[in-house]
Amino acid sequence: MAIDLKLKAVKRRLEQAQKFKLWKILLVWLLLLFASATSLRLNHIGMSERRAAVETADELGDTSSLDQRLLELKDFVFNNIVVSFRNINGKSEVVFGTGPFYLRHQYERDAERVLAEAEQSAASNPNGNIYQAASNACDPYYRYYSQPYFDCILNELAKYPEADNIIEKVQIPSTELYRLDYASPLWTPSWAGWFIVASIAVSVVIFTRILSLLILKIIARILRKTEKSVDKGVARAIR
Repeated sequence: MAIDLKLKAVKRRLEQAQKFKLWKILLVWLLLLFASATSLRLNHIGMSERRAAVETADELGDTSSLDQRLLELKDFVFNNIVVSFRNINGKSEVVFGTGPFYLRHQYERDAERVLAEAEQSAASNPNGNIYQAASNACDPYYRYYSQPYFDCILNELAKYPEADNIIEKVQIPSTELYRLDYASPLWTPSWAGWFIVASIAVSVVIFTRILSLLILKIIARILRKTEKSVDKGVARAIR
C-alpha cells in the first residue's frame, strides 16, 4: 500500500514535470546564446575600430590625437567584454582584450630623432661623418629603424675610437615601451554580460529539469519493480 502511494506520488510529479515544455526553454536558450555571441562580436568590432583609429593616429604622427585614441580604446576595453584571437607559433589563442599591438610609427619617429642627433654629432668629426659610414654599411642589410638596424649602427660606430662620445648619446628606446596590450574584464554589467548570465541561468534550469525527469523515471521504474515483487510474494503467500 505504501509503495503504491509512493508510486502514485512519483507519477503525479512526473506528469507535472512533463507538462513543462522543454522545447520552449530550449528555444529561449538558443536565442540567448545568439544574443550573447552577437554582443561579443559587436564588442570585438568596436575594439577593432578603435584600435584601427590608434594605428591611423600613430601613422599620422599627431601626438594629441594618438593619446586621445589610446584613451578611447582603453576605456572601451576596460568597460566591455572583449574576446580576441591571436596566433602564437601557429596556434590560435583566445584572449580577453586587444592582444598585443605596437606603436610602430611612434617608435620609428623617436628612434629617428635619436639617430639624427647622433648623425649631427658625427658630422663634425674631423675624420669625416662616421655615422654616414655606419649607415652606408647597414642600410643594404636591415630594415630601417628595426632593432637589428640600430644594433648594426652601434657596432659600426664602435669601430671608430672617436665615436665613444657619440655611442653614449645614442639611447635607442626599447621596443617594449611601445608595446601595448589592454586586457578586458571577464564580465561587465553590459548587454553582453547580462546575456551571458541569462544564458548560464537558463542552462542550469534546463540541466536541472532534465536531471529531475531522469531521476523521477528511475524512481518510478524501481517502485514498479518493487510493487510487482510484493504482489508476487503476496500471491505465493495466499496459495
